[in-house]
Amino acid sequence: MPEMSGFEVVAAVGPTAHDRYAVRAFEVHALDYLLKPFDDRRLARAVARLDAAGDGLDARLAALLAERAPARPERLVIHDGGRALFVPLAEIDWIEAAGQYVVVHVLRESISTLEAELDPRSFARIRRSSIVRIERIHEVRSLLGGDYEVVLRDGASLTTSRGHRHRVQALLGRRVG
Repeated sequence: MPEMSGFEVVAAVGPTAHDRYAVRAFEVHALDYLLKPFDDRRLARAVARLDAAGDGLDARLAALLAERAPARPERLVIHDGGRALFVPLAEIDWIEAAGQYVVVHVLRESISTLEAELDPRSFARIRRSSIVRIERIHEVRSLLGGDYEVVLRDGASLTTSRGHRHRVQALLGRRVG
């Protein structure tokens, strides 16, 4: 058995001069127990038993380890207010830290394409690089120069641009500032 050292054979077979250790040897899953003195035939039987047990041992060990490995989810659960969104891992391009939150990037589309697919009653583009969920807006503040500051429920503050002023005003149903 070139794949096992003598010490590994000793650990698997457990030779000793004391028969009182036989029970302990099998408690630790020894494959055989050799009581000293033993002859060559008895040693050969123990080695043959060890060799036979090795057949498929790697596969059994791999299966056992796979059973004990923690299950990996196939989807990421993203909590958004009172909702839980299930995003398949295969759709995630990358994830980045954003303070105490994370940004999960799942689309390879322009923001204009995404904006066209979103319900305008639920989402509003407030600047060239930002779309917000309307129900998450906590406050809108007028800024100098015609821009607005949109404060979301989570405390995030986004600045609008003049080019999107009309969208913010439409959200409010009146003129601001």
